[in-house]
Amino acid sequence: MIVLSFNGFSKASACFGIHFNARGIDRNRLAGHDAAAALFIDGKLLAAAEEERFSRVKKTSTFPKQAIEYCLREGNLSLRDVDYIAFPWDFSEKVMTDSFTDILQSPAPLAKKLELIDKWKSIYFHIFSYDRIIEDFNCHLKTDFGADKFIFVHHHVAHTLCGFLISGMQKSAFLITDGRGETSSSIMGEISRDSYRVLDEATLSIPNSMGMLYRKFTRYLGFMPNNDEYKVMALATFANSPPNYEVDKFMELLPNGQIKLKIPDSDVEYYHFFNDYFGPQSEKRDYAMAYFVQHLTEMAITHQINYLQEKTDADILIIEGGVALNCVNNSKVLANFRFKDVQVGFAANDGGVTIGAGFYPFYQQKIFDETPVMPYLGPAFGEDDVQAALDTKSDQIEFRKLDWDTLCDEVVEHLMNKKIIGWFQDRMEYGPRALGNRSILANPTFTDMKDIINAKVKYREAFRPFAGVILADEADKYFEMGKKKESLFMTFVFKSRPEAHDKLASAIHVDNTSRLQTVTPAQNFKLHSLLTKFLSKTGLPCLINTSFNVQGEPIVCTPMDAVNCFLNSGIDVLVVENYLVTKK
Repeated sequence: MIVLSFNGFSKASACFGIHFNARGIDRNRLAGHDAAAALFIDGKLLAAAEEERFSRVKKTSTFPKQAIEYCLREGNLSLRDVDYIAFPWDFSEKVMTDSFTDILQSPAPLAKKLELIDKWKSIYFHIFSYDRIIEDFNCHLKTDFGADKFIFVHHHVAHTLCGFLISGMQKSAFLITDGRGETSSSIMGEISRDSYRVLDEATLSIPNSMGMLYRKFTRYLGFMPNNDEYKVMALATFANSPPNYEVDKFMELLPNGQIKLKIPDSDVEYYHFFNDYFGPQSEKRDYAMAYFVQHLTEMAITHQINYLQEKTDADILIIEGGVALNCVNNSKVLANFRFKDVQVGFAANDGGVTIGAGFYPFYQQKIFDETPVMPYLGPAFGEDDVQAALDTKSDQIEFRKLDWDTLCDEVVEHLMNKKIIGWFQDRMEYGPRALGNRSILANPTFTDMKDIINAKVKYREAFRPFAGVILADEADKYFEMGKKKESLFMTFVFKSRPEAHDKLASAIHVDNTSRLQTVTPAQNFKLHSLLTKFLSKTGLPCLINTSFNVQGEPIVCTPMDAVNCFLNSGIDVLVVENYLVTKK
């Protein structure tokens, strides 16, 4: 069985812009962001890529035509070979009827209710209806597939299945929490190869969304909602002491893992609420607000998981959805609950729902492939592609092709000499993290390296930290790994030991933690070999690893993208496969 899955809508940006002013700083406040495609054959995930990497529009919500075409090329398939097309939203007639009923039963004035119903009617007919999604697919790809070819999967089910697949398909409890799905913002339950159970009494409604709560604080602090929440998480660590804010004015914890938020919904109303409560803007206030929303989030997740662990005997917990990108919270869950392990995948954001939807038909039919799922699912490029990209810019660069051992030797020398490396190898990663194939690497022993990369390479805020990538068998010597033997996807933070704090200064945040990626030869042989060479020359097994892009742009996809980013930033040396590239 061959299944192609995708996420993205042609008219999402236009419709949400018209009806909900999703423009400018709010342009990601819509459905379909992280548009992507994935391809499964007989239960095995063969290929996946986000549309942003091809279109170069970060977090695009558009129909993922280029991502679909890549997946089909990777599988050497045509659309006629595909048995089913899976989609990670299911706005069925019942879902829409229930949604309209909820609006009509809300305490809002009648005029507001009717206005909201009109907006959602338009969005349904232009974006969400089965007919519109099928028409969108057929129009873009010049096909004539009927409804029997399509499978519509509930958004949070797709998140669950993505986490289950990536974590190894063992019996697990799960908590899915994000901005919103069709009718809810969070679900929890238990999943195994044989069964799937949701604790309905613990499902959170959309008005009580923890993802939207964090989004409100993100926007108020001047960052882009549904994009920059991780900046707020980093900012929270700068609060010198916990702020004296009243939790009960913002949130109430209820029985059955339920949460009730008390913040007004509209931007105008919650801005007035925040202005009155938090007072005038200052650096100290911003730090305190960031700390507070992080604290509220951790309280809410703790409350949910306290209920969940009473209802399951599973000893593994899967966390997925946008809130699962909060690696500080993930680490506290790992440390403070009875679960032997907590799993957060490489695509916890809405990129994951494309994978989960594609896996859905196989889960239903109990077709399981045992191949470990790693994030390197995107396109790789041959020597002709590399050579062509380098030749195009030969007036600005010099390049040499080296054998692998010599290449690693020279890269390590550059790292020891405080050079910043653009590192481009093999298949592109899937998900929001660069995990060693489209990365910027640097030597963390230089205490000013974080500031240098922020200023001259990434062009971003000075307070933002960088993650470390470390040999897996060396990690516990430098960081308190706790229950984790490895952390493959940069979804947890770990407290540094004194030796790491002294020797790996630029990979350690102000709270004495690092969002680590551990590496084994089986996971990423090339990155592992470079780290091993760095260890042999310096005695240290760790580098800074950040995504190969500048602020506001997607991670690079092609060799040409890599060359352009190299030339338009402060990256000192570029490595593309076996080529070492410098600027003239």
